[in-house]
Amino acid sequence: MAKPNTRKIALFVFAIGFGLLVLGVTWLLLQRSLVSVPDGQTVATVDLSEGEVTLTRKATMLELSPTFGEKIYSADKVKTGPNSSFIFSTKSGSQIRVDENSVAVIERASDKDLVTVLNGQAQAIKHGGNLEIQNTHEKWRTAMFLTEIKRSDVQKPTTKPVPSSAFEKPNEPEFSPEEQILKASLDGQKTFFNRCFAKYLVQNPEARGEVVLGFLLFPQGKVEKVKVLSTSLKDIELEKCLTSVVERSPFKRFAGEPISVTYPIKFE
Repeated sequence: MAKPNTRKIALFVFAIGFGLLVLGVTWLLLQRSLVSVPDGQTVATVDLSEGEVTLTRKATMLELSPTFGEKIYSADKVKTGPNSSFIFSTKSGSQIRVDENSVAVIERASDKDLVTVLNGQAQAIKHGGNLEIQNTHEKWRTAMFLTEIKRSDVQKPTTKPVPSSAFEKPNEPEFSPEEQILKASLDGQKTFFNRCFAKYLVQNPEARGEVVLGFLLFPQGKVEKVKVLSTSLKDIELEKCLTSVVERSPFKRFAGEPISVTYPIKFE
């Protein structure tokens, strides 16, 4: 019987091992190149990611589950599932929330932050620069109205409600006729918002913070999807009270496209 050629076997085993090593190193380098994106292209960072959320890198087409502080690059796409939410902040200071069952592309185009909503809805929580939110499947306009309440002006529920004059009027941009009608309707509900805060102050006399409400308003005056987008006060009863004020508000009819409204209320 012929003896096996041990030298040839050793060379064969070595060749296989070396080949596997080269393949392994190549795969690691490829993965690293796919995942890494130049820091100069960073346009935003993740503030909150809850539920089923995936972030797809435009440069690599890889999907990942974003966490707090995750970098977002221009043209990255975010997708949210049922009962999910995603909040991110742009480098220019804007903060945007992507609602459940939504798909949005995040970009830095020219001198502005651009969020293109492919499905569902996204709303601005805070405007820090030139921000545009586009909806490709429905035509929506966005509007933000800021209201401030002084804690010293808020009365307890047993006393007379604070008049609308107790609400400061910060500098605001010019509004279209439809937005002016909407703002007038919200201003007419200030007394009721005040009562909500007054009840909250009974148990929290030193409280201060901000509650950001969001809702959709249709030309017929119909309101849908009233919700608290963010809050620093963390009180369920207060949130229910504020959202119920919006739900009961008699908004007037207007011409034009529906409006996605962001309504921050600062409580000082």
